[in-house]
Amino acid sequence: MTAGVRSMFIEAHPTPNINSLKFHPGKPVLPHGTMDFPNARAGMQSPLAKALFRLDGVKAVFFGMDFVTVTKSDDDLSWAELKPEIFAAIMDFYASGSPVVSDPDDLPETTTVNEDDSEVVQLIKELLDTRIRPAVQERAPYTCLIRVARLFAS
Repeated sequence: MTAGVRSMFIEAHPTPNINSLKFHPGKPVLPHGTMDFPNARAGMQSPLAKALFRLDGVKAVFFGMDFVTVTKSDDDLSWAELKPEIFAAIMDFYASGSPVVSDPDDLPETTTVNEDDSEVVQLIKELLDTRIRPAVQERAPYTCLIRVARLFAS
């Protein structure tokens, strides 16, 4: 590990889900959008997600533009035990210089409104940027996805 990475300050914040913590590495995670890795297989496209899934007790990983949310597998696993390992995995990732995803085509698409977007597509992009992404940043990822599913079911 380099000296610069050792001075990296990562903040951890609780979420409404007691089995999830949000980690702010103080550096960009994604250039835009979000990525959800509900299991280790889904995380294979990301060196950071793979590193986190190698830790015993990590159930799911979620990336935002400036945060990583980690969900642990059960209530019996203590955050006091798992947090230092997560901090180390995040610091090692940034020290490696690896991209957040192995293939740039796997990055989420932008929601920038284009002139040739239909009115419905423009509305969906606006809702993603103004309602859904902020909700994801404030709540555990699965909570937001349930709300989105309910929105489209209505």
